[in-house]
Amino acid sequence: MTNFSEGNAQLAEILSSDTLSNEQMGEIHMLTYTIENALQKIDAEVDAMAVALEEVHLGSETLDQERVSTHGADYLDTAQTLVE
Repeated sequence: MTNFSEGNAQLAEILSSDTLSNEQMGEIHMLTYTIENALQKIDAEVDAMAVALEEVHLGSETLDQERVSTHGADYLDTAQTLVE
């Protein structure tokens, strides 16, 4: 999330210029790699969260407290990284 947030902030700062120099274009090029990698990581984490949350849902239907507790903790740990 840090790479995503910082990369977006840097991109916004560069894009706030009236014109973009060749050097700034190079910086943007490098930033896009960082942001794209961060997005891929976020996507993978969201996929894992969806699986864990579904386990919580299914566990709650069958009153499986262990399943809910275990997968609920996994879900919340991952979710917390997205809101920080």
